[in-house]
Amino acid sequence: MITTKSATFPFGIAATSAVWNPVTNKAYIFGGNGNQGFSPKNHSIYEYDPATDMLSTKNGTLADPNAPNGPPTTSFSSIPIEYTSAAWNPRHNTTYVFGHNSGDEATYKVFEYDHVTDKATLVGWSYHNNRTGDSAIFNSVANKGYVFGGSFTLQQIHQNDILEFNPTASYPSQAIYPTNMGLVQDRTQASVVWD
Repeated sequence: MITTKSATFPFGIAATSAVWNPVTNKAYIFGGNGNQGFSPKNHSIYEYDPATDMLSTKNGTLADPNAPNGPPTTSFSSIPIEYTSAAWNPRHNTTYVFGHNSGDEATYKVFEYDHVTDKATLVGWSYHNNRTGDSAIFNSVANKGYVFGGSFTLQQIHQNDILEFNPTASYPSQAIYPTNMGLVQDRTQASVVWD
């Protein structure tokens, strides 16, 4: 049975990504698009506690991709982070948030959100694999993430490739790269789980 909970977001929201944190027994929701398109701007991270049916906005945000070592970007803080995918990393109690669709932004980004410190850090980017609406998982045994499909942000061309994310790469610009594998068909805005 599906029931509607009493907790609500501060405004109507879509195009988010989310993970379940088994350490805190809470859900974490990242970014999204407000009910008036790009207004309100949303870089927020939300925490939902099903035990109390309470939703709160965390202090940490996804708003500053240039700290500490991000790529050049233009007007990033004025546009929302949306159509991302998120994957839980049980090794470090962190979540990786992959990609975004933010207007004419041409860089694919990977943020790491630390659930203990409540801070998000840019840990990877690529100028060549930009996409939105992808799906992602994190393989804690191999200590790597995998991103499936999505579509190129500007052209909206669906993809069937699989990207690999290495959080231990020497430089964030080398952390995400294509694999030799691919999906049978192009996929965007799909769901995926790690078993």
